[in-house]
Amino acid sequence: MILLAVPNISEGRRPRLVRQIAGPAVLDVHVDPDHNRSVLTYAGGPEALFDACTGMIERAIELLDLNAHDGVHPRFGVVDVLPIVPYQAARTDAAQLAQRIADASPIPVYMYEDDLPDLRRRLRAGHRAHPTAGVICIGVRGPLIAFNVNLRTDLANARRIVRDLRRLPGVRALAFELQARGLVQVSMNLVDPSVTGPGAAFDRIATLSDDIEDAEIVGLIPESNRVELQGIPLQTQARTIEDVLGR
Repeated sequence: MILLAVPNISEGRRPRLVRQIAGPAVLDVHVDPDHNRSVLTYAGGPEALFDACTGMIERAIELLDLNAHDGVHPRFGVVDVLPIVPYQAARTDAAQLAQRIADASPIPVYMYEDDLPDLRRRLRAGHRAHPTAGVICIGVRGPLIAFNVNLRTDLANARRIVRDLRRLPGVRALAFELQARGLVQVSMNLVDPSVTGPGAAFDRIATLSDDIEDAEIVGLIPESNRVELQGIPLQTQARTIEDVLGR
C-alpha cells in the first residue's frame, strides 16, 4: 500500500527552514518565493506517513507565524493544505489516514474531499483558528498536476485567460502578479490530468497569448503525463512520482 501526502506550507523564501520543517522523510520539495509557499511530497504506508506528517505539522507550528507571512497565494494556515492521495491504495485507506492526522493535530482542522475551493470560500467567511498557525485543511484527492505559466503581460489579460481556462474540464486557475520578475502568472491545478493535462492547458494559453515567458511544474507528476511536457519551456525538468519511488 502506497499513499502520498502533499502538504503545502506557508514558507517559500527560506529554503533551509523549509527543509527543517519537512524533515528527513520528505521525497520532494518545491520552493516558491513569489507565493512564499512550498509543496512537500511524502510517500509510504499509513504509519510512515502519519509520523512524517504529524512531525512536520509540529515543526511548522513551532517555526512559522502566519501573522508575519506575505505572498501572492491565498492561505489560511502555516500548513495550509494537506491532501492525502491514494497512489496505490484504496480511497478509504487515504480517508482513514487523513482523519488520523486531523485527530492528532494541535490546531483546528477543516476536512474536505475534492471540494477545497468551496471550503476556502467558507473559511473566508469566518473560522476558528490558532493565533499564529491558523488552520489546516486536510482531505483526500486523486493525483493532480500543479502547473504554472508565466506571461509578459498585465494582470487584467491574465485574468481573461484564466476565465477561458476554467471552461476546460478539470481546470482550476488563478492569476497572480510576480512583481520581482515583472511577470504575471497563470496558476493552475489540473485536477483530472487524464482529461486535461499540462499539454492541453499550455496549448490553450498559447492560442490566447503570444507573451509566454516560461512554465513550471509544482511538485511531482504522474509518469503518464511526462510526454505532454515536450515543447513546453519549463524552468526546470519535471520529476515524476515514479522517478521518486524508483518505479
